[in-house]
Amino acid sequence: MHIIRHPLLLCVATAVLWLFMMAIELLWFRSLSGGLVQLDYRPFGFSTDDVSDWLTALGPVGAQAMLVWHYLTFDLVFPALFGLTLASLTLSATRHIPRLSRHPYGVRATACVLWVLPYIFVDYLQNLVVAGMLTDPTGLDHTIVEVASGLNVAKFLFAAIGIAVLFLLWWRGARERVKL
Repeated sequence: MHIIRHPLLLCVATAVLWLFMMAIELLWFRSLSGGLVQLDYRPFGFSTDDVSDWLTALGPVGAQAMLVWHYLTFDLVFPALFGLTLASLTLSATRHIPRLSRHPYGVRATACVLWVLPYIFVDYLQNLVVAGMLTDPTGLDHTIVEVASGLNVAKFLFAAIGIAVLFLLWWRGARERVKL
């Protein structure tokens, strides 16, 4: 758990990976899908028709490329990296709040890691469901699409809540430092 002590390193690594993933999305995956946004980047979810259109536009070659170059490589790393970055930044923010900083470092670090686990779990689960749809587009089922869409929305919601809590902690820490 020592990596959590390096928020700047984690921020840089996360930003580089995210920029690389966005570049591949915009420069390659969008051309494979006829300009359609991949399911991972739809924060408000998607319908069965959306998935069917996307899979049809990708075709077998595009689906294989998406599976290999997104879901089995970069998106295997990103959820854990983003989660650890959020945990590390949250841990760093707790140092400046007296009610939180009086707890031992190990307790705070563990709490920060546990705090981001729902995001990490939901993101990996959503990736697994979408990878299944890419592997067997003929087995596309309304229920599976609803589950994938719900997980996608939950992923963005957990990330947004984590970022909001982080900013609230930083704001509270700044107020505490002004009092001193």
